[in-house]
Amino acid sequence: MQTRRGWQPQQKLQKTLVYILFVPCFSFLSVLLLNLTTRGDQISYSRLYGAYKNAPIHKILEVGRQVVGSSEPLSLFLIWIGAVLSIDKHIYISIWNFVLISGICHLGNLHKLRPITIFLLLTNFYLFVLITTTERLKFAYIIGIWAIIYRGKLGLTLAAISPLAHFQSLLFLPGLVASQRLLQTFRALSRGIIKSKDFIAGCTITSAAAFTFYYFSDTLLHKATSYYNQMPPNSDLVNLAILTSIATIVTRRKINMLMMLLPMFVLAVFLGANRINMIAFSLVFYALLQEQKCEHPLILFLLTYFSVKSIPFILNIILFGDGFYNHSYLF
Repeated sequence: MQTRRGWQPQQKLQKTLVYILFVPCFSFLSVLLLNLTTRGDQISYSRLYGAYKNAPIHKILEVGRQVVGSSEPLSLFLIWIGAVLSIDKHIYISIWNFVLISGICHLGNLHKLRPITIFLLLTNFYLFVLITTTERLKFAYIIGIWAIIYRGKLGLTLAAISPLAHFQSLLFLPGLVASQRLLQTFRALSRGIIKSKDFIAGCTITSAAAFTFYYFSDTLLHKATSYYNQMPPNSDLVNLAILTSIATIVTRRKINMLMMLLPMFVLAVFLGANRINMIAFSLVFYALLQEQKCEHPLILFLLTYFSVKSIPFILNIILFGDGFYNHSYLF
C-alpha cells in the first residue's frame, strides 16, 4: 500500500485523535440519527426485524422477499442474527454503523489523510444515507471498505462476497474492469503471460459474479426493472459529468479514470443518475486514494460540498423522521 513518507510524531498524535474523537463521536451521532429515522425505508426494515425474531434460518430469504423484496442472503442473515438474539434493532444496527465509521477512519489513517479530510468523509451526505436509510447497502460498503484495508486473500474474499450483501455492489464491476490492474492483466493475457495472483483474483471475481447472476437472475432483473421504472424522466447526468471532469483533472491516470467512469453514464441512463452517482463517487475516491490524490483542492471542495449537502438531510430526519422527505438533492 502506498502511503506518504515522513509520518512525524505530530501526525501520529493526529492519527490517535481520529480514533479517540471521531470514532466515538460520529458513532454516537449515528445512534441519535438512527433513532430519529422513523419513516421511509426504516418502516420496512423495522417490520423485517420483527418478522425475523421468530423465523427459522431456512426462512431468511423467504421472509426477506415478502417484507422488503430483498434476496441478498448475507445482509438478510446479518439482520436475522440480531433479531433472533433479541437485540434492540437500533442498538444492533448502531454496532454495524460503528464498524463502518471505524473502517473509514482506519482507512484514512492508513493512507495518512489529514484529520480534516477524514472529518469531511464522516460528514459526507452518502455516509449519512448509509447509516440511517440503506441498511443492506451499508453491509456491502462495510465489507468493501474492510476489503480495501485488509487487501491480500482476505480482502479479495471480502470483495467477492460483497454483492451477497447488496446486489448494487455489482455496479462497481463495470468501472473496476477498466482499472489499471485489470487492464494490465488483459494485456498480459494477450501475450500469454499472467501472474498467478492476478489469475486467482480474476477467477474469484468472475466466479462470484457468475454465481450471483445464476442464482439471483430473477431478482436482479426485477430490481433493474424497478429502478428503471422509478427513474425520473430526463434523468440528470450533469452532476456525473462534473464528477468525471474533476476526477480526470486530478488523476495522473486520466485514460484509466475515463474508462472507469464511462460505464457509469450507461448505467445512469438505465438505472437513474441519482443511484449511480454514489457508486461513481466511491469509485473515484478509491482510485484517487491509491494515487494519494484525495487531498487535492478540487477533491476537498467536492467533499465539502457533500458535507454541506448532508445538513438538509439531517434536518429532515430531525423534523420529519426521513432524510429524503420532500427534498430534492442536486447530486
